[in-house]
Amino acid sequence: MSESPSSQDSTFAARRALRVLVVEDSVRDAEIIVRELRSAEFDVDWTRVDSEAQYLAALETAPDLILCDYTLPQFDGLRAVDLLVARDLEIPFILVSGTVGEEKAVLSIQRGVDDYLLKDRLARLVPAVRRALEIRRTRRERKLAMVALQRSERAYRQLVHSLPVAVYTTDTSGRVTLFNDAALALWGPLPDAPDIYSNRMRLLDLEGNEIPIAERPTARVLRENCGVLGAEYVLERADLTRRQVLVYPHPIRGEDGTLAGAVSLVLDVTELRQAQQALLASQSLAQATIDSVSAHICVLDETGKLVGVNLAWREYCLQNAPRSEVSRAYLGTNYLNACDAAVEPDASDASLMATGIRQVMNGTVPEFTLEYPSHSPTQKQWFLARVTRFRGAAGNVVVAHENVSDRKLQEQRVAQLSRVQVLSSGINALIVRARDPSDFFVTHVRSRSTPQAFTWPLSALSTKARARSSSTLQAAKGKAFWPSPQKPWPRMTWQQIRWS
Repeated sequence: MSESPSSQDSTFAARRALRVLVVEDSVRDAEIIVRELRSAEFDVDWTRVDSEAQYLAALETAPDLILCDYTLPQFDGLRAVDLLVARDLEIPFILVSGTVGEEKAVLSIQRGVDDYLLKDRLARLVPAVRRALEIRRTRRERKLAMVALQRSERAYRQLVHSLPVAVYTTDTSGRVTLFNDAALALWGPLPDAPDIYSNRMRLLDLEGNEIPIAERPTARVLRENCGVLGAEYVLERADLTRRQVLVYPHPIRGEDGTLAGAVSLVLDVTELRQAQQALLASQSLAQATIDSVSAHICVLDETGKLVGVNLAWREYCLQNAPRSEVSRAYLGTNYLNACDAAVEPDASDASLMATGIRQVMNGTVPEFTLEYPSHSPTQKQWFLARVTRFRGAAGNVVVAHENVSDRKLQEQRVAQLSRVQVLSSGINALIVRARDPSDFFVTHVRSRSTPQAFTWPLSALSTKARARSSSTLQAAKGKAFWPSPQKPWPRMTWQQIRWS
Protein backbone atom coordinates (compact mmCIF):
# COMPACT_ATOMS: atom_id res chain seq x y z
CA MET A 1 0.00 0.00 0.00
CA SER A 2 1.33 3.43 -0.91
CA GLU A 3 0.00 6.82 0.22
CA SER A 4 0.92 10.44 -0.78
CA PRO A 5 -0.73 13.22 1.28
CA SER A 6 -2.27 16.10 -0.66
CA SER A 7 -1.84 18.80 2.00
CA GLN A 8 1.39 20.17 3.43
CA ASP A 9 2.09 22.06 6.60
CA SER A 10 3.38 25.60 6.02
CA THR A 11 3.82 26.67 9.63
CA PHE A 12 7.42 27.78 9.14
CA ALA A 13 8.38 30.42 6.63
CA ALA A 14 11.77 28.89 5.92
CA ARG A 15 11.32 25.20 5.36
CA ARG A 16 13.59 22.45 4.08
CA ALA A 17 12.21 20.09 1.45
CA LEU A 18 12.56 16.48 2.47
CA ARG A 19 11.48 13.38 0.56
CA VAL A 20 10.85 10.61 3.08
CA LEU A 21 10.26 6.90 2.52
CA VAL A 22 8.28 5.49 5.51
CA VAL A 23 8.45 1.68 5.79
CA GLU A 24 5.52 1.09 8.16
CA ASP A 25 2.51 -1.20 8.18
CA SER A 26 0.52 1.20 10.42
CA VAL A 27 -0.91 4.25 8.64
CA ARG A 28 -1.53 6.01 11.94
CA ASP A 29 2.07 5.55 13.10
CA ALA A 30 3.35 6.83 9.75
CA GLU A 31 1.21 9.98 9.98
CA ILE A 32 2.44 10.65 13.53
CA ILE A 33 6.05 10.41 12.37
CA VAL A 34 5.41 12.76 9.43
CA ARG A 35 3.59 15.23 11.63
CA GLU A 36 6.58 15.33 13.99
CA LEU A 37 8.88 16.18 11.10
CA ARG A 38 6.57 18.90 9.76
CA SER A 39 6.46 20.46 13.17
CA ALA A 40 10.12 21.27 12.67
CA GLU A 41 11.68 23.01 9.63
CA PHE A 42 10.99 20.20 7.13
CA ASP A 43 8.60 20.39 4.20
CA VAL A 44 7.91 16.67 3.94
CA ASP A 45 6.95 14.80 0.77
CA TRP A 46 6.46 11.22 1.95
CA THR A 47 5.58 7.77 0.71
CA ARG A 48 4.59 4.77 2.83
CA VAL A 49 5.36 1.15 1.87
CA ASP A 50 4.94 -2.08 3.81
CA SER A 51 6.30 -4.80 1.46
CA GLU A 52 9.72 -5.67 0.07
CA ALA A 53 8.58 -5.18 -3.53
CA GLN A 54 7.19 -1.71 -2.77
CA TYR A 55 10.34 -0.89 -0.84
CA LEU A 56 12.64 -1.85 -3.73
CA ALA A 57 10.52 0.16 -6.16
CA ALA A 58 10.61 3.20 -3.87
CA LEU A 59 14.42 2.98 -3.62
CA GLU A 60 14.59 3.73 -7.35
CA THR A 61 13.28 7.24 -6.61
CA ALA A 62 16.28 7.92 -4.32
CA PRO A 63 14.53 9.42 -1.29
CA ASP A 64 16.36 11.73 1.12
CA LEU A 65 15.52 9.67 4.24
CA ILE A 66 14.22 6.22 5.18
CA LEU A 67 12.25 5.74 8.41
CA CYS A 68 11.63 2.03 8.97
CA ASP A 69 9.77 -0.02 11.57
CA TYR A 70 11.81 -2.87 12.97
CA THR A 71 9.05 -5.50 12.59
CA LEU A 72 6.75 -5.83 9.57
CA PRO A 73 4.38 -8.60 8.56
CA GLN A 74 6.18 -9.40 5.29
CA PHE A 75 9.80 -8.39 6.08
CA ASP A 76 11.71 -6.52 8.76
CA GLY A 77 14.02 -3.55 9.24
CA LEU A 78 17.25 -5.57 9.09
CA ARG A 79 16.27 -6.95 5.71
CA ALA A 80 15.48 -3.44 4.53
CA VAL A 81 18.88 -2.08 5.60
CA ASP A 82 20.63 -5.06 3.99
CA LEU A 83 18.90 -4.32 0.68
CA LEU A 84 19.97 -0.69 0.96
CA VAL A 85 23.60 -1.54 1.68
CA ALA A 86 23.68 -4.11 -1.11
CA ARG A 87 22.77 -1.39 -3.59
CA ASP A 88 25.47 0.96 -2.17
CA LEU A 89 22.95 3.76 -1.71
CA GLU A 90 23.95 6.64 0.55
CA ILE A 91 20.46 7.21 2.08
CA PRO A 92 20.12 7.84 5.86
CA PHE A 93 18.31 4.90 7.51
CA ILE A 94 16.63 5.30 10.94
CA LEU A 95 14.80 2.50 12.77
CA VAL A 96 11.61 3.65 14.51
CA SER A 97 10.05 0.83 16.54
CA GLY A 98 8.08 0.23 19.63
CA THR A 99 9.76 -3.07 20.56
CA VAL A 100 13.44 -2.77 19.64
CA GLY A 101 15.78 -3.69 22.44
CA GLU A 102 19.32 -2.73 23.21
CA GLU A 103 20.81 -5.86 21.66
CA LYS A 104 18.81 -5.50 18.45
CA ALA A 105 19.69 -1.83 18.27
CA VAL A 106 23.42 -2.62 18.42
CA LEU A 107 23.01 -5.30 15.75
CA SER A 108 21.17 -2.83 13.55
CA ILE A 109 23.93 -0.23 13.87
CA GLN A 110 26.46 -2.88 12.89
CA ARG A 111 24.40 -3.75 9.80
CA GLY A 112 24.35 -0.12 8.58
CA VAL A 113 21.51 1.65 10.44
CA ASP A 114 22.34 5.30 11.17
CA ASP A 115 20.19 5.61 14.29
CA TYR A 116 17.26 4.05 16.11
CA LEU A 117 14.54 5.37 18.42
CA LEU A 118 11.32 4.26 20.07
CA LYS A 119 7.90 5.34 18.84
CA ASP A 120 6.98 6.58 22.27
CA ARG A 121 10.01 8.91 22.29
CA LEU A 122 9.59 10.84 19.03
CA ALA A 123 11.07 13.96 20.59
CA ARG A 124 14.40 12.54 19.44
CA LEU A 125 13.16 12.17 15.88
CA VAL A 126 14.05 15.62 14.52
CA PRO A 127 17.57 15.69 16.06
CA ALA A 128 18.15 12.14 14.80
CA VAL A 129 17.02 13.14 11.30
CA ARG A 130 19.25 16.20 11.31
CA ARG A 131 22.23 14.11 12.39
CA ALA A 132 21.48 11.41 9.80
CA LEU A 133 21.20 13.99 7.01
CA GLU A 134 24.52 15.52 8.09
CA ILE A 135 26.05 12.05 8.10
CA ARG A 136 24.69 11.51 4.59
CA ARG A 137 26.16 14.82 3.44
CA THR A 138 29.51 13.90 4.96
CA ARG A 139 29.38 10.47 3.38
CA ARG A 140 28.62 11.91 -0.03
CA GLU A 141 31.41 14.44 0.25
CA ARG A 142 33.77 11.71 1.41
CA LYS A 143 32.66 9.48 -1.41
CA LEU A 144 33.14 12.25 -3.95
CA ALA A 145 36.53 12.98 -2.44
CA MET A 146 37.46 9.31 -2.63
CA VAL A 147 36.35 9.17 -6.26
CA ALA A 148 38.41 12.27 -7.02
CA LEU A 149 41.34 10.82 -5.11
CA GLN A 150 41.10 7.52 -6.95
CA ARG A 151 40.87 9.37 -10.23
CA SER A 152 43.89 11.46 -9.27
CA GLU A 153 45.84 8.41 -8.15
CA ARG A 154 44.95 6.61 -11.35
CA ALA A 155 46.10 9.57 -13.42
CA TYR A 156 49.24 9.84 -11.29
CA ARG A 157 50.06 6.18 -11.76
CA GLN A 158 49.42 6.40 -15.48
CA LEU A 159 51.69 9.43 -15.66
CA VAL A 160 54.43 7.74 -13.65
CA HIS A 161 54.27 4.57 -15.72
CA SER A 162 54.31 6.53 -18.98
CA LEU A 163 57.53 8.33 -18.08
CA PRO A 164 60.60 7.07 -19.99
CA VAL A 165 62.79 7.49 -16.90
CA ALA A 166 62.80 5.40 -13.73
CA VAL A 167 60.64 6.78 -10.91
CA TYR A 168 60.02 5.23 -7.53
CA THR A 169 58.70 6.36 -4.14
CA THR A 170 59.59 5.20 -0.63
CA ASP A 171 58.08 5.62 2.81
CA THR A 172 60.02 7.21 5.66
CA SER A 173 61.73 3.88 6.42
CA GLY A 174 63.06 3.62 2.89
CA ARG A 175 60.80 0.82 1.69
CA VAL A 176 59.62 1.25 -1.89
CA THR A 177 55.89 1.94 -2.19
CA LEU A 178 55.63 2.62 -5.93
CA PHE A 179 57.80 2.16 -9.00
CA ASN A 180 57.18 2.39 -12.72
CA ASP A 181 58.03 0.11 -15.63
CA ALA A 182 61.15 2.11 -16.50
CA ALA A 183 62.47 1.56 -12.98
CA LEU A 184 61.87 -2.15 -13.24
CA ALA A 185 63.67 -2.22 -16.60
CA LEU A 186 66.61 -0.32 -15.09
CA TRP A 187 66.88 -2.45 -11.96
CA GLY A 188 66.57 -5.75 -13.78
CA PRO A 189 65.28 -8.92 -12.06
CA LEU A 190 64.44 -8.18 -8.44
CA PRO A 191 64.14 -10.71 -5.63
CA ASP A 192 61.66 -8.59 -3.66
CA ALA A 193 60.29 -5.35 -5.16
CA PRO A 194 59.27 -3.68 -1.85
CA ASP A 195 62.84 -4.09 -0.54
CA ILE A 196 64.49 -2.28 -3.43
CA TYR A 197 65.98 0.39 -1.19
CA SER A 198 67.98 -2.23 0.71
CA ASN A 199 68.24 -4.93 -1.88
CA ARG A 200 71.31 -6.50 -3.46
CA MET A 201 71.93 -3.70 -5.98
CA ARG A 202 75.14 -1.78 -5.40
CA LEU A 203 75.65 1.93 -5.97
CA LEU A 204 79.16 3.03 -6.92
CA ASP A 205 80.77 6.38 -7.52
CA LEU A 206 82.50 7.08 -10.84
CA GLU A 207 85.80 5.82 -9.40
CA GLY A 208 84.23 2.44 -8.61
CA ASN A 209 83.91 2.90 -4.82
CA GLU A 210 80.70 1.53 -3.29
CA ILE A 211 78.35 4.06 -1.66
CA PRO A 212 77.17 2.88 1.80
CA ILE A 213 73.40 2.49 2.15
CA ALA A 214 73.25 5.28 4.73
CA GLU A 215 74.93 7.67 2.26
CA ARG A 216 72.83 6.86 -0.77
CA PRO A 217 70.78 9.77 -2.18
CA THR A 218 67.41 8.49 -0.95
CA ALA A 219 68.78 7.89 2.55
CA ARG A 220 70.19 11.41 2.67
CA VAL A 221 66.82 12.89 1.62
CA LEU A 222 64.97 10.95 4.30
CA ARG A 223 67.56 11.92 6.90
CA GLU A 224 67.93 15.60 6.00
CA ASN A 225 64.38 16.23 4.67
CA CYS A 226 65.69 18.14 1.66
CA GLY A 227 66.27 17.42 -2.01
CA VAL A 228 69.60 16.33 -3.49
CA LEU A 229 70.83 17.72 -6.77
CA GLY A 230 71.38 15.20 -9.52
CA ALA A 231 74.55 13.23 -8.88
CA GLU A 232 76.05 10.65 -11.20
CA TYR A 233 76.62 7.08 -10.05
CA VAL A 234 77.21 3.60 -11.39
CA LEU A 235 74.40 1.14 -10.60
CA GLU A 236 75.47 -2.49 -10.37
CA ARG A 237 72.45 -4.75 -10.72
CA ALA A 238 71.87 -8.21 -9.29
CA ASP A 239 73.15 -9.79 -12.52
CA LEU A 240 76.41 -7.75 -12.13
CA THR A 241 75.71 -5.60 -15.19
CA ARG A 242 76.35 -1.90 -14.69
CA ARG A 243 74.50 1.21 -15.78
CA GLN A 244 75.56 4.84 -15.42
CA VAL A 245 72.75 6.89 -13.83
CA LEU A 246 71.83 10.38 -12.66
CA VAL A 247 69.75 10.35 -9.45
CA TYR A 248 67.32 13.13 -8.44
CA PRO A 249 65.66 12.33 -5.06
CA HIS A 250 63.21 14.71 -3.37
CA PRO A 251 61.22 14.53 -0.12
CA ILE A 252 57.46 13.95 -0.05
CA ARG A 253 55.76 16.11 2.59
CA GLY A 254 52.24 16.07 3.99
CA GLU A 255 49.91 19.06 4.18
CA ASP A 256 51.42 20.01 7.52
CA GLY A 257 54.95 19.83 6.12
CA THR A 258 55.95 16.63 7.88
CA LEU A 259 58.08 14.14 5.96
CA ALA A 260 56.00 11.37 4.40
CA GLY A 261 58.61 9.69 2.22
CA ALA A 262 60.73 10.36 -0.85
CA VAL A 263 60.36 10.26 -4.61
CA SER A 264 63.39 9.56 -6.79
CA LEU A 265 63.90 10.05 -10.50
CA VAL A 266 66.72 7.95 -11.98
CA LEU A 267 67.95 8.79 -15.45
CA ASP A 268 69.94 6.11 -17.29
CA VAL A 269 72.75 7.95 -19.10
CA THR A 270 74.81 4.91 -20.10
CA GLU A 271 74.24 5.28 -23.85
CA LEU A 272 74.60 9.06 -23.59
CA ARG A 273 78.00 8.78 -21.90
CA GLN A 274 79.11 6.18 -24.44
CA ALA A 275 78.05 8.48 -27.27
CA GLN A 276 79.87 11.39 -25.65
CA GLN A 277 83.03 9.33 -25.31
CA ALA A 278 82.76 8.24 -28.94
CA LEU A 279 82.25 11.86 -29.96
CA LEU A 280 85.29 12.97 -27.95
CA ALA A 281 87.34 10.20 -29.52
CA SER A 282 86.15 11.24 -32.98
CA GLN A 283 86.95 14.89 -32.24
CA SER A 284 90.37 13.91 -30.93
CA LEU A 285 91.02 11.87 -34.05
CA ALA A 286 89.88 14.73 -36.29
CA GLN A 287 92.05 17.23 -34.38
CA ALA A 288 95.04 14.86 -34.47
CA THR A 289 94.51 14.43 -38.21
CA ILE A 290 94.58 18.14 -39.02
CA ASP A 291 97.40 18.65 -36.49
CA SER A 292 99.51 16.24 -38.54
CA VAL A 293 99.12 18.45 -41.63
CA SER A 294 101.99 20.88 -42.24
CA ALA A 295 99.74 23.61 -43.64
CA HIS A 296 98.43 26.31 -41.30
CA ILE A 297 94.71 25.47 -41.15
CA CYS A 298 91.84 27.46 -39.70
CA VAL A 299 88.06 27.03 -39.89
CA LEU A 300 85.82 30.08 -40.34
CA ASP A 301 82.12 30.23 -39.56
CA GLU A 302 79.60 31.93 -41.84
CA THR A 303 80.54 35.35 -40.45
CA GLY A 304 84.26 34.88 -41.00
CA LYS A 305 85.12 34.23 -37.34
CA LEU A 306 87.85 31.71 -36.49
CA VAL A 307 86.31 28.71 -34.74
CA GLY A 308 89.10 26.14 -35.08
CA VAL A 309 92.82 25.88 -35.87
CA ASN A 310 95.45 23.16 -36.13
CA LEU A 311 98.86 22.66 -34.48
CA ALA A 312 100.81 24.31 -37.31
CA TRP A 313 98.63 27.40 -36.99
CA ARG A 314 99.17 27.55 -33.21
CA GLU A 315 102.92 27.11 -33.58
CA TYR A 316 103.04 29.88 -36.17
CA CYS A 317 101.15 32.10 -33.71
CA LEU A 318 103.71 31.32 -31.01
CA GLN A 319 106.44 32.56 -33.31
CA ASN A 320 104.72 35.52 -34.96
CA ALA A 321 101.53 36.59 -33.14
CA PRO A 322 101.37 39.35 -30.52
CA ARG A 323 101.59 38.06 -26.96
CA SER A 324 97.91 38.84 -26.32
CA GLU A 325 96.85 36.49 -29.14
CA VAL A 326 99.27 33.61 -28.51
CA SER A 327 97.13 31.76 -25.94
CA ARG A 328 93.96 31.70 -28.03
CA ALA A 329 95.64 31.53 -31.46
CA TYR A 330 93.32 34.27 -32.76
CA LEU A 331 90.24 32.11 -32.05
CA GLY A 332 87.16 34.32 -32.12
CA THR A 333 88.85 36.89 -34.36
CA ASN A 334 87.05 37.81 -37.57
CA TYR A 335 89.38 36.78 -40.40
CA LEU A 336 87.51 38.77 -43.05
CA ASN A 337 87.63 41.96 -41.00
CA ALA A 338 91.37 41.50 -40.55
CA CYS A 339 91.81 41.12 -44.31
CA ASP A 340 89.69 44.19 -44.99
CA ALA A 341 91.74 46.24 -42.53
CA ALA A 342 95.15 45.23 -43.94
CA VAL A 343 97.53 48.01 -45.04
CA GLU A 344 100.28 48.11 -47.64
CA PRO A 345 102.28 46.23 -48.68
CA ASP A 346 99.81 43.43 -47.80
CA ALA A 347 96.56 45.25 -48.69
CA SER A 348 96.26 43.99 -52.28
CA ASP A 349 96.80 40.32 -51.41
CA ALA A 350 94.56 40.61 -48.33
CA SER A 351 91.77 42.13 -50.44
CA LEU A 352 92.04 39.29 -52.97
CA MET A 353 91.95 36.78 -50.10
CA ALA A 354 88.81 38.30 -48.53
CA THR A 355 87.06 38.37 -51.90
CA GLY A 356 87.94 34.72 -52.56
CA ILE A 357 86.72 33.60 -49.13
CA ARG A 358 83.39 35.35 -49.61
CA GLN A 359 82.97 33.75 -53.03
CA VAL A 360 83.51 30.29 -51.57
CA MET A 361 81.14 31.05 -48.68
CA ASN A 362 78.26 32.10 -50.94
CA GLY A 363 78.89 29.26 -53.39
CA THR A 364 80.07 31.40 -56.31
CA VAL A 365 83.21 29.27 -56.65
CA PRO A 366 83.94 25.85 -55.12
CA GLU A 367 87.56 26.70 -54.32
CA PHE A 368 89.91 29.67 -54.21
CA THR A 369 93.73 29.74 -54.24
CA LEU A 370 96.21 32.58 -53.85
CA GLU A 371 100.02 32.57 -53.73
CA TYR A 372 101.46 35.50 -51.82
CA PRO A 373 104.76 36.61 -50.22
CA SER A 374 105.12 37.03 -46.48
CA HIS A 375 108.66 38.24 -45.94
CA SER A 376 110.21 39.13 -42.60
CA PRO A 377 113.31 41.26 -42.04
CA THR A 378 115.40 38.11 -41.68
CA GLN A 379 113.63 35.63 -43.96
CA LYS A 380 111.83 35.51 -47.26
CA GLN A 381 108.71 33.35 -47.31
CA TRP A 382 105.92 32.55 -49.71
CA PHE A 383 102.57 30.87 -48.92
CA LEU A 384 99.86 29.22 -51.01
CA ALA A 385 96.39 29.83 -49.52
CA ARG A 386 93.58 27.44 -50.42
CA VAL A 387 89.94 28.06 -49.41
CA THR A 388 87.34 25.24 -49.55
CA ARG A 389 83.87 24.74 -48.12
CA PHE A 390 83.53 22.96 -44.77
CA ARG A 391 81.32 19.93 -45.31
CA GLY A 392 78.40 19.61 -42.91
CA ALA A 393 78.17 23.30 -41.97
CA ALA A 394 76.58 25.72 -44.44
CA GLY A 395 78.66 28.86 -44.88
CA ASN A 396 81.71 27.56 -43.02
CA VAL A 397 85.02 27.36 -44.89
CA VAL A 398 88.47 25.86 -44.34
CA VAL A 399 91.49 28.07 -45.06
CA ALA A 400 94.86 26.32 -45.47
CA HIS A 401 98.12 28.28 -45.77
CA GLU A 402 100.91 26.04 -47.14
CA ASN A 403 104.48 27.30 -46.87
CA VAL A 404 105.90 27.12 -50.42
CA SER A 405 109.13 29.02 -49.72
CA ASP A 406 111.33 26.03 -50.58
CA ARG A 407 109.57 25.66 -53.90
CA LYS A 408 109.90 29.35 -54.71
CA LEU A 409 113.61 29.38 -53.83
CA GLN A 410 114.12 26.25 -55.87
CA GLU A 411 112.35 27.88 -58.82
CA GLN A 412 114.69 30.90 -58.53
CA ARG A 413 117.74 28.65 -58.51
CA VAL A 414 116.43 26.80 -61.53
CA ALA A 415 116.00 30.11 -63.36
CA GLN A 416 119.58 31.12 -62.54
CA LEU A 417 120.88 27.79 -63.73
CA SER A 418 118.90 28.21 -66.92
CA ARG A 419 120.61 31.51 -67.62
CA VAL A 420 124.03 29.96 -66.95
CA GLN A 421 123.10 27.13 -69.26
CA VAL A 422 122.23 29.62 -72.01
CA LEU A 423 125.60 31.35 -71.52
CA SER A 424 127.45 28.06 -71.59
CA SER A 425 125.66 27.01 -74.72
CA GLY A 426 126.71 30.26 -76.45
CA ILE A 427 130.32 29.82 -75.46
CA ASN A 428 130.33 26.25 -76.69
CA ALA A 429 128.89 27.31 -80.01
CA LEU A 430 131.47 30.06 -80.37
CA ILE A 431 134.29 27.65 -79.64
CA VAL A 432 133.07 25.41 -82.36
CA ARG A 433 132.94 28.24 -84.97
CA ALA A 434 136.04 30.23 -83.95
CA ARG A 435 139.15 30.21 -86.18
CA ASP A 436 141.37 32.04 -83.72
CA PRO A 437 141.29 32.33 -79.92
CA SER A 438 141.20 36.10 -80.22
CA ASP A 439 137.81 35.78 -81.83
CA PHE A 440 136.45 34.79 -78.48
CA PHE A 441 136.78 38.21 -76.95
CA VAL A 442 136.11 41.87 -77.53
CA THR A 443 138.11 44.55 -75.75
CA HIS A 444 136.50 47.70 -74.38
CA VAL A 445 138.44 50.77 -73.37
CA ARG A 446 136.73 52.59 -70.48
CA SER A 447 138.80 55.78 -70.17
CA ARG A 448 140.67 58.07 -72.57
CA SER A 449 142.92 59.59 -69.87
CA THR A 450 143.80 56.27 -68.35
CA PRO A 451 143.46 53.59 -70.94
CA GLN A 452 141.88 50.50 -69.41
CA ALA A 453 140.83 47.57 -71.41
CA PHE A 454 138.32 44.92 -70.49
CA THR A 455 137.77 41.77 -72.43
CA TRP A 456 134.44 39.84 -72.54
CA PRO A 457 133.36 36.71 -74.31
CA LEU A 458 131.36 37.67 -77.34
CA SER A 459 128.50 35.34 -76.31
CA ALA A 460 128.11 37.28 -73.07
CA LEU A 461 127.19 40.45 -74.96
CA SER A 462 123.90 41.18 -76.57
CA THR A 463 123.73 43.00 -79.90
CA LYS A 464 123.04 46.31 -78.14
CA ALA A 465 125.78 45.66 -75.62
CA ARG A 466 128.21 44.95 -78.44
CA ALA A 467 127.27 48.14 -80.21
CA ARG A 468 127.45 50.15 -76.99
CA SER A 469 130.86 48.71 -76.18
CA SER A 470 132.26 49.32 -79.65
CA SER A 471 130.99 52.89 -79.88
CA THR A 472 134.06 54.10 -78.01
CA LEU A 473 136.42 51.60 -79.45
CA GLN A 474 139.12 52.84 -81.92
CA ALA A 475 140.76 50.31 -84.11
CA ALA A 476 144.36 50.38 -85.19
CA LYS A 477 145.77 53.48 -86.94
CA GLY A 478 143.17 55.76 -85.28
CA LYS A 479 140.27 54.69 -87.42
CA ALA A 480 136.91 54.02 -85.85
CA PHE A 481 135.58 50.60 -86.42
CA TRP A 482 131.86 49.85 -86.35
CA PRO A 483 131.09 46.18 -86.61
CA SER A 484 128.30 45.05 -88.87
CA PRO A 485 127.29 41.87 -90.60
CA GLN A 486 129.30 43.07 -93.61
CA LYS A 487 132.27 44.12 -91.44
CA PRO A 488 132.81 41.51 -88.76
CA TRP A 489 134.84 42.12 -85.66
CA PRO A 490 138.57 42.34 -86.56
CA ARG A 491 141.20 40.27 -84.98
CA MET A 492 143.07 42.45 -82.54
CA THR A 493 145.24 42.16 -79.53
CA TRP A 494 145.75 44.47 -76.59
CA GLN A 495 148.68 46.19 -78.35
CA GLN A 496 146.57 46.99 -81.37
CA ILE A 497 144.02 49.07 -79.37
CA ARG A 498 144.89 52.76 -79.11
CA TRP A 499 142.99 55.96 -78.53
CA SER A 500 143.30 58.47 -81.41
